[in-house]
Amino acid sequence: MRKMFGWSMGLLSSVLIAVGGCAKGRVNPSFALPVKKAKHELDMMAENPKQLSRPVIVLGGWMDPGFSSEGMANFVRKTTQNTAVIPIAFFGSSSFDDSANKLVKALEDELPSIEANETVEVDVIAYSMGGLIARYAAIPPREAPVSSTTFGTVVATTTRKRLNIRNLYTICTPHKGASLAWLGSFDPNARDMKAGSDFLMHLDQDYSMNRRFELRTYARLDDVIVGEENTAPDDVPIWWVGRAAMGGGHSWAEQDPRILADILRHMRDEPTYTQMPPAPLPD
Repeated sequence: MRKMFGWSMGLLSSVLIAVGGCAKGRVNPSFALPVKKAKHELDMMAENPKQLSRPVIVLGGWMDPGFSSEGMANFVRKTTQNTAVIPIAFFGSSSFDDSANKLVKALEDELPSIEANETVEVDVIAYSMGGLIARYAAIPPREAPVSSTTFGTVVATTTRKRLNIRNLYTICTPHKGASLAWLGSFDPNARDMKAGSDFLMHLDQDYSMNRRFELRTYARLDDVIVGEENTAPDDVPIWWVGRAAMGGGHSWAEQDPRILADILRHMRDEPTYTQMPPAPLPD
């Protein structure tokens, strides 16, 4: 049932784009990188791979069995060397608490930390819901917000370590909630991704008070599933691009060469394609 729902969401996105407005041709003056040039830049980075400063965790989105996380991880592997790249999918996870436990365990299995309460320092690239999982895992369990479960809510009581993030790069993540989260109300994760949920409000409170990591957010226009205006907290700029020819705004955004090229340039300590000041989202 979950797999069928995931496919139906992608189909719904494509149908809504077909009957709605088209933002494919819109260019962000602060991020004016054409798709063709972005692909070329990724090829150039692959010809000159660099070792990164930290391991990289790559997180997939809601209902994804591993396609998005593995796909992004392959781009990172091609452009880097001697760097641990760990993709993680969350298909079947029953709550954000469950997903955070899975994330931290996967990292600890690969790169155990000598610290008692936190993991090794990592950079994270996250698609859609994966960005919220990373934010949640970065909070010490004793301070973590309430997470929905199938039969109600639960406060995190796990003894997992805190995910120690240096840089978090999110792609189409519903930081302010997902526009179509109500369609997945049968799922605890989707309920927590509704705009105005207690879960999201607690995440924002923690971020505004503690700033545990640096956050860069990316979006594509015509994202009818999340809504591009929802892809960053209030005080964080959104680096947006027009939608691709296929996949609409949300679907396959994690494979967008413009977004990936900019993230990888930032991770490699090279000049990015995004230029300050960030342009606002178009009407």
